[in-house]
Amino acid sequence: MALLSSDALSSVAYGPEQIIIVLTMAAALHSAYTLPVAGLILALLFLLVIAYQSVIEQFPEGGGAYKVTQKYLNQTVALSTAGLLLVDYILTIAVSVSAGVDAFTSAFPNLHPYRIAISIVFIVGLLLLNLRGVSETARMLMFPVYGFIAAMFLVFIVAIFKWNDAVVLSPTTVEAFSWMLLIKAFAVGCSALTGVEAISNAVPNFKQPAVQNAQKTMLVLATILTVLF
Repeated sequence: MALLSSDALSSVAYGPEQIIIVLTMAAALHSAYTLPVAGLILALLFLLVIAYQSVIEQFPEGGGAYKVTQKYLNQTVALSTAGLLLVDYILTIAVSVSAGVDAFTSAFPNLHPYRIAISIVFIVGLLLLNLRGVSETARMLMFPVYGFIAAMFLVFIVAIFKWNDAVVLSPTTVEAFSWMLLIKAFAVGCSALTGVEAISNAVPNFKQPAVQNAQKTMLVLATILTVLF
């Protein structure tokens, strides 16, 4: 869970934020559309979970989208899918680390000029950690992953008590409402769905019965993502 969910969970930290930025920067009143856009993304998450549950059952040897396209389409499409996943994983590291360092330096403004160096240190650390193998990586990632979940719930609880103290932001620029605005907010918010496929790619890593355990993990991850999102 800790190893395969870190990608998806980290995206929750910046996916909803991007929706709010797009809608609020256009006009403060448009932030009322945040929940409907988030609802559409969660509906898409629900469909993805159903699809990957089937993929896990049909391809217990793992491989995810690569195996699906290889069987039902052709090898060229399968290789293209695998290449896209590699690009996705690379960009996920870049975006997740950047978002994390951005949050960290916002708490410690004196470190803001060194944010690139700090990002490089984190990336190198992740590289060295993953070179130690799946089991060692999973054990080490338990602490930040479950710590992140606990911190998000803490933020949620504090937000409930601070609800009446919320400050209404004034729009910096006013943009007329348009469907393109909502589509843009939906598109950037979908970054929170990245990493959901990781479990279907690594079914053999689960204890027996691997298929059932992978499917249960997928449901637990989807539940946590829904709550945090």
